[in-house]
Amino acid sequence: MVSKIRFYAGLLLILWLTLESKDIKAAEPDSIFLTKEIIHVKGDYYYPPFEFINENGEPDGFNVELFKKLAADLGLNYTLELEPWHKVRKELENSEIDVLLGLMVSEERSKKIKFGIPHSIMTHGIFTRVGVKIDRIDQLKDKEIIVQESDLMHDYLLKTKLTDKIILANNQHEALTLLAAGKHDAALLGNFQGAHLIKQLNLKNIVVQNSKIEPFKYAMAVSQNNDDLLWLLNMGLYQLKASGEYDKIYEKWFGVYEKQNFLKRYKIPILIIVAGLVLLVFMVFFLRNRVRSANRRLQKSYNELVQLTKNLKEEIAQRKIIEKELVAAKEKAEESDRLKSAFLANMSHEIRTPMNSIMGFASLLPSEDSKDLMTQYARIIVQNSEQLVNIIDDIVLYSKLQTKLISRNNSSFKVADLFYDIYHSFQLPIYPKNIKLIVNHDASSDLNFNTDYDKIRQVFTNLISNAYKYTDEGEIEFGCRHCEDDALFYVRDTGIGIPEKDIERIFDRFYRAQNAERKSQNGTGLGLSIVSELINLLNGKIWVESEDGKGSTFYFKIKTN
Repeated sequence: MVSKIRFYAGLLLILWLTLESKDIKAAEPDSIFLTKEIIHVKGDYYYPPFEFINENGEPDGFNVELFKKLAADLGLNYTLELEPWHKVRKELENSEIDVLLGLMVSEERSKKIKFGIPHSIMTHGIFTRVGVKIDRIDQLKDKEIIVQESDLMHDYLLKTKLTDKIILANNQHEALTLLAAGKHDAALLGNFQGAHLIKQLNLKNIVVQNSKIEPFKYAMAVSQNNDDLLWLLNMGLYQLKASGEYDKIYEKWFGVYEKQNFLKRYKIPILIIVAGLVLLVFMVFFLRNRVRSANRRLQKSYNELVQLTKNLKEEIAQRKIIEKELVAAKEKAEESDRLKSAFLANMSHEIRTPMNSIMGFASLLPSEDSKDLMTQYARIIVQNSEQLVNIIDDIVLYSKLQTKLISRNNSSFKVADLFYDIYHSFQLPIYPKNIKLIVNHDASSDLNFNTDYDKIRQVFTNLISNAYKYTDEGEIEFGCRHCEDDALFYVRDTGIGIPEKDIERIFDRFYRAQNAERKSQNGTGLGLSIVSELINLLNGKIWVESEDGKGSTFYFKIKTN
């Protein structure tokens, strides 16, 4: 049975170098040529409510409607047919068609085809006649078992060799009809499809038992060597989820089967967990592809340098200069690769920590009777989810800054209003340390300024948050020294300071200063890099003055008109 909760499952992953746009329809995918070809799409002719031929003789169902919407958004040309399952599955494995609307994911199937983002979870049950006691999978040994031909349960029986008396049916309707007529011992079918057909066909002598077979993910699939099409479909499905269109289609086909009281009770923690998992997987997927692309570009650049060096016939002194430059470039590339590896390892830890809390406390909610504890667990889930979102926001913001997807948006405001906003945003219980926050500005801050309010606020927020992280007691002061056309802003703290050897690199991406008092301090290593990029966008300048063990002062100067 499709899980009683709405799964937003899907591949998702890290936007490593760039997110082309929040609206995929406005972007130009890497494989744009696909939209000029005809995509051959097929599905099962009788697998309601996912895919089936309706009374008008037309393809219908959740999978069909989902693909049509996806294809319309992506501008794909396609043909769509529904035929017997064993036939269409074989055609996909032989690369005779391009896409199969829905297929349960398994390791064996992955050897012949490629799966997209899973959008549902399928469970399977043992269907028997009323009065027949079979409630464990091992009780099916050597019995006559009905399965749909080429279905996952057909594969399961062949793999486990539970019985050699396998009765093949063309579809699950035929399987249940045979069982209801008193033929054979049991049927292994999808819980959701079986329950749907029992109700639709009014089969009162059929019941379903729990098979305890592990649930399987359900997704669209493409033929081998069709990575570009798979990437395009995954992006389209992600956009449908982000825009809410996926939810509308899901609600249309499955809303009536869900138990609303369960959803109402656990809706918030479930959505938080699923959204976090979807984002995490999506980010991992993108990271893997972007890293591969970056490695190819790096290799290409290196090969061009080597070829250029071979062709040069200048004096020995000139060749030595070139050799030194190549060595320096290699060392820089190795250092960049080391920082990337350290960043990825740190991200794995940073993301896994809040996710472990989210999953751990969410798993305790259903079995906890105390409302106080449930409230406490929910609060912990929300706090860790906010931490996870902040990590993702840092990665997305830095990627957009690197790819010039963020522009400057000037507006008129007073510095006093800006400082008031920042000051009160930090008067929260999430900062429990005994630290005094001080705001200081001169009288000219009452004048109107014309610059980007949000980006200056982001700079102050990152610097003050950084100060809180590395200050145990004392004070943090921020303000404006002379708020004129060329304004000088600052954030000062009484924290642990920055070692002299780290000051020059403190604004580098992924770089984290090493301090004996803060060896285990958490963080992405992007906060100060984001600050530096934002100041550059505002045509400003930023620097830091610090003494190890005695605090730091960050200054930045920008034009406010």
